[in-house]
Amino acid sequence: MFLIVALAFSGGLLAIHYWQMDKEDKQVLARIQRQKGEKTRLEQLKQQVDNFEKQKAVLQKEFR
Repeated sequence: MFLIVALAFSGGLLAIHYWQMDKEDKQVLARIQRQKGEKTRLEQLKQQVDNFEKQKAVLQKEFR
């Protein structure tokens, strides 16, 4: 009887632990997706800045 109770208790603890780890995994994956989106946005912004810098250099050459 004690063995059955111990196994049921252990199984319950394992199920709770699995549920918590699954929840954390989903949160981490969501954070990764958000960060990938932010990386893409920042790369586009950097490209715009680089383009403006090139335009600035061309305009400075023209007006010197």
